[in-house]
Amino acid sequence: MHFAVIQEGHGVYGVGATESEAIAACNRLGTPDRVRAALVPQDSAQHGDIVLAECTEDLYHQVTSYGFEPEFEYSEDGIADVDHSLQQHSVEARRHAH
Repeated sequence: MHFAVIQEGHGVYGVGATESEAIAACNRLGTPDRVRAALVPQDSAQHGDIVLAECTEDLYHQVTSYGFEPEFEYSEDGIADVDHSLQQHSVEARRHAH
């Protein structure tokens, strides 16, 4: 299981194998104590709010490899994942470019 700290409407700022690791990894948002104090429940979050959500291994690796990730999506279960619609579009664009 992996976790992500997300600012709704902005992107994924940090990920970790535990909630504490994810919070500690997003130093762009402030100290771990400030991030914890700013967290909003995922089901009531609005644009700009900061949430802690479970995330897929794919999103975890994307953020650990490249840092901040602006594009993501939620599954029906509320799990954050890489934005598959962008990947599909990129493949289609490459096919038509040749």
